[in-house]
Amino acid sequence: DYGCGIHEDSETIFAPFYSTDPLKVGLGLTEARMSMIKIGGEIQMKSPTGPGTIVDLKIPVAYKADSTPGGPALF
Repeated sequence: DYGCGIHEDSETIFAPFYSTDPLKVGLGLTEARMSMIKIGGEIQMKSPTGPGTIVDLKIPVAYKADSTPGGPALF
């Protein structure tokens, strides 16, 4: 992201229906965080001084001994 950056509190930007754009619903980051929580991961936003925002996604890697169809992917 090379925009102006995120200057709000990091918890505020994940709140449902929060948006600085009146034409947007404000559910994108809420859904992203919920998805990461469901899989045991994390999402973090960092906005250094100046333009841009860094988004860190920590995605757990699942290992499973058998490759049952429909089961978790093997990584």
